[in-house]
Amino acid sequence: MVKVNVKKSKRLKFGVSVSGVQARDLRGALRMTIEGIEYGFPAKVEDNSLVVLVPPLDDIISFELNEGQKIPATLEVIANEIYLVPWADTIRIEKPIEVAARITEDEVSEEKEKPVVKMSLTEDDDIEDEKKKVITEKKPIKEEKALKVKPKKISKLSKVLGA
Repeated sequence: MVKVNVKKSKRLKFGVSVSGVQARDLRGALRMTIEGIEYGFPAKVEDNSLVVLVPPLDDIISFELNEGQKIPATLEVIANEIYLVPWADTIRIEKPIEVAARITEDEVSEEKEKPVVKMSLTEDDDIEDEKKKVITEKKPIKEEKALKVKPKKISKLSKVLGA
């Protein structure tokens, strides 16, 4: 069984022994029958062998071939007007695993996105009570502390405040 990758060309070399005819008088072809359609690829004579170049099958067959699919094939030779089939077998299809990646570019807006702030307000009576407690706990300022302030500092402060 011959394995053929559907994405690549395959060079098949068949060794032949010729008797009763000159090798240069041979004509041949590799024949494959796929889905009822016959495909033929010419064979060239080279040093007591027939060489067939099978192009990538994906390039010549319009339908999908499956991994492991078996295709009947024959090597046909014509010598002195006599038709011969010195080789017949199956070709097993191989499909390589392919992974393709491409870069996609998203357009970026020139304007910067404004930050979004979400806020929720909940009212809790206990918090209000704590505020009231804080207010009631404050002590009034004693006049003694107010009298200890130096007059120069007060005058500078009044200039800053515009008084």
